[in-house]
Amino acid sequence: MLKSRLSRIILFTILLLGIIYVLVRLLFFQADPLWPILSEGISRYQLLAEQWAGKLLAWAGSAYTVAGHVTYKNGTALITIDSGVLLKRWFVFLLLIIWLTPVRTGRRISFSLLLLVLNFIMAVVDIALLTRLSHYDLTSAIQMSRTPGVLTMTTFFVVWVWSYRDQISNRLSALHIDASFMHSGLKPFFVVLYLYVILGNPVLGYFDFKPWVDFLFLSTQKLLSLFHVDSVLQGKLLIGEHANLYMGKACLGMKTILLFAAVVYLTGRHNLSTWLYMFFGVVFINMVNIIRLALLFNYVQKHPGYDLAIDVHDMYDYIIYTIIFILWVIWFEWFTGIRRKKPVPD
Repeated sequence: MLKSRLSRIILFTILLLGIIYVLVRLLFFQADPLWPILSEGISRYQLLAEQWAGKLLAWAGSAYTVAGHVTYKNGTALITIDSGVLLKRWFVFLLLIIWLTPVRTGRRISFSLLLLVLNFIMAVVDIALLTRLSHYDLTSAIQMSRTPGVLTMTTFFVVWVWSYRDQISNRLSALHIDASFMHSGLKPFFVVLYLYVILGNPVLGYFDFKPWVDFLFLSTQKLLSLFHVDSVLQGKLLIGEHANLYMGKACLGMKTILLFAAVVYLTGRHNLSTWLYMFFGVVFINMVNIIRLALLFNYVQKHPGYDLAIDVHDMYDYIIYTIIFILWVIWFEWFTGIRRKKPVPD
């Protein structure tokens, strides 16, 4: 009981400090006072990882080097390395999992240190691989180089949750959350998680998915022609009178589609309705993506300007995310049978 109360006090304190920080930031500061400090710390951490990656590349006799967040080959700068190589979201997520699990404090500290060591090692590997793969297009290089790190973080998560599934289940039950899946649904969840990581990283990075890209752009061009909007398709470019639209595999929305399908699969009964909903859902998402590309192309013809086009691109992405959320709601409400049952009166 004491440990549970202490955990609640710690969580409440963190939440209160977060609220105070947001209020102070909004009311008294013109710029974020903490982000420059945090950004500098992240940059120094990345530079340290780059130094070790450089040593690894030199040991392997590679002509590629890395310095100051930039990759080089024989002294020629290739690409800039951003802080994504540090897998920050994975690190924060796993750290929260560790400290929210009701285990001994010493074990939390030791696993937090282990997570930090693994994060640094994987950052070094990621940077070295990204530097070596700089001759690929940026999307492919990023997806392939981060694979070892993401697989390592995924395995850390799987081992932790499986080892402490009883404690996590008890914590969820105390919060009045149905935790039955912690015993019956973990293995299927882990399998889908690994499939998601593999398909969304090395597979997406290695293959160019040209037939898929061509299908989306050809369909977009046909849709535009129905509204008398002229366009010329040349490879990965849809050329217009005032601006062009580039279509790469990053625009396929593959990870979003995988996430949609994974949620449906894990919450379904694996019968015909599950597979049909997944199939037609994927088809519908691709149709929405075609409409998104057509609207974006038409917009940049009337409002050429890279920065503004990026904002509109992001806005259309949010619309797709909303549509997928609606598809999930429809799935839960009409097909899974997972509804909150009204209590039967005595």
